[in-house]
Amino acid sequence: MTTPHFSAKQSMSFLWAANYVVDHAWQGEYKTTSKAQLQEETYDEVREQTRLHANLVQNARNKAVDAVQSVALLGRGLLVSSQQ
Repeated sequence: MTTPHFSAKQSMSFLWAANYVVDHAWQGEYKTTSKAQLQEETYDEVREQTRLHANLVQNARNKAVDAVQSVALLGRGLLVSSQQ
């Protein structure tokens, strides 16, 4: 299996996309972790701003959801670091 090669611009766009979704998910009193809801609310803007392929936009959203869920669990004391 070969590893896909991404340009520096694609990598930066991917990181921007994931951060954009995290920022969006973090708005308001409740943190959004629904992939479907975040897809609906952020997909078009991310595609327009980054020109990433659809699969990369979805992967960035998934990474963002994982990050938000991890922070939410950590905040509730449900996630334990392996470095303790």
